[in-house]
Amino acid sequence: LVFCQHGTIISIIGATMATFEGKARVFTITPVIVPAAYASNDQIGVLLEIPEAVDADGDTATVLSLVVIDKASQSSKLDILLFSDEPTVASADNAAVNISDAEMAAKYLGRVGVEAADYVATAGSTDATKSGIGLLVQAAKGKRSIYALVQSKGTPTYASASDLVIKLGFVQD
Repeated sequence: LVFCQHGTIISIIGATMATFEGKARVFTITPVIVPAAYASNDQIGVLLEIPEAVDADGDTATVLSLVVIDKASQSSKLDILLFSDEPTVASADNAAVNISDAEMAAKYLGRVGVEAADYVATAGSTDATKSGIGLLVQAAKGKRSIYALVQSKGTPTYASASDLVIKLGFVQD
């Protein structure tokens, strides 16, 4: 359950309550994917930029929610890997994610994801929602963007290049 009043977001999850001060924003990213079968740990689409994810250069935000809309109804487990700056990614769409240890150590902020059991059917597609995430992220010095890479943790087969729509809810500090 999430309440928003006067720029303050209060998230109540079970018996836990957290207060986040700042402006709430939802960013929609749609990875352009190969209509094909993916293996577990494959990269889905290319690296995605979330421009203006933070209010000021090098600032922070909190990832509060994740929504995945799966138009192909594959309902597959997946993770969104988040980075402070554009990492060098040696992999490509529909191949195993390949990012060096040095890039991960320097730029990786964390991951948010959905399980197969999180999906529900809605009018010909499936969707999953995670709320109350609370992952603090920080853009690189001189940047306002956060970068995202989608990683399959299942074996989905997508029918269209736009079968996945991802919405990340941020509270900007």
